[in-house]
Amino acid sequence: MSPPVQELPAAYKACSSVLSAAYAVGGDMSPPYIAVPVNDEGLQLRQERMMFAERNTIMDAVVNVTEDWGIGLENRLLVSISADLRRFRKLTEGKTVIMGRKTLESLPHSRPLPHRRNLILSRDPNYRVEGGEVFSSVTALLEMVKEMPPDEVCLIGGASLYAALLPYCRRAFVTKTLCRLPADRFFPNLDELPNWQVAAASEVMEENDTCFQYVDYLNRKPRAFGL
Repeated sequence: MSPPVQELPAAYKACSSVLSAAYAVGGDMSPPYIAVPVNDEGLQLRQERMMFAERNTIMDAVVNVTEDWGIGLENRLLVSISADLRRFRKLTEGKTVIMGRKTLESLPHSRPLPHRRNLILSRDPNYRVEGGEVFSSVTALLEMVKEMPPDEVCLIGGASLYAALLPYCRRAFVTKTLCRLPADRFFPNLDELPNWQVAAASEVMEENDTCFQYVDYLNRKPRAFGL
C-alpha cells in the first residue's frame, strides 16, 4: 500500500489544465501527479512561454537526486530504485541521450544504452566507443542536437554536463530520493534557481524502505543555442 499523498505548500495547490497536461508524465510511466502552478500570471503568458521553449530549447534533463541534490559518489549512483529505473527507461527509450564519458563508463559494461542514440562528451579527441557518437566540445554537441525536437533529447549526466547544459533544458524530470547519503557529485538545486519552478509532483512512494517522489520542473527562461 502506497503512503498517503504528501501535502504541498499552499502556493502550489492550484494549477491550470494546460500545465498539468504538458508536464505530467502520462500513462503507466509514473503515478498520478499533483498539479502545481508555475506562476501567478495569466494562461496566455504561460502558453507563450511553453511555445518559446518548444521553439528554442534543445533538451530535457532526467536525474535522481537525494534531499541535498546529491547524484553520485566515486562514479556510482547513490541509489537504485527499480520503479525509477523503469521510468528512466520509458522517458529515454527511442530518443537521443547526452552524457559525459564518466557517466558512460558507469553504465553496465561501460556500453551505450540500447534503443537510444548515445551522444558522449569527452575531452579526449581520440576517444571512441562502439555504438556511441563522441564529441570533444559542448559547442559541437549542441550543433548536432539543436534541430532535434526538444522532447526527443535527454540529458542524463554527469554533474559537470548537467551544470553546463541545464540552461538549455526546458524541463527536468527529477526523482527525489527522500534521504541524505554521502556524495561527491551534485545536481544544481532547482528549488534555489529563480528560472526553475515546480510544474508537477507525484505522491510519495516507497520501495524497499526507500521513499521517493517524482517532481517535474519547468525552466521559465530557457536559453536558446547561439544566444
